[in-house]
Amino acid sequence: MATSSIFHNVVLRDPKEVDDFLTALEASEADPYVSSGISLSEVMTTKEDILRLHELRMKSM
Repeated sequence: MATSSIFHNVVLRDPKEVDDFLTALEASEADPYVSSGISLSEVMTTKEDILRLHELRMKSM
């Protein structure tokens, strides 16, 4: 499973490895979310929007 890897222990013995690891953690903390540009919470209420979505789904099948 993808989540099982987060439970492994990390062993860092070289000071350079520690520095690189901390730099990566700090970078992740500074920008934790990378947006795909697509809003997944967008609500479609018009008939035209719903029909367009349905057409796109049918084309991808």
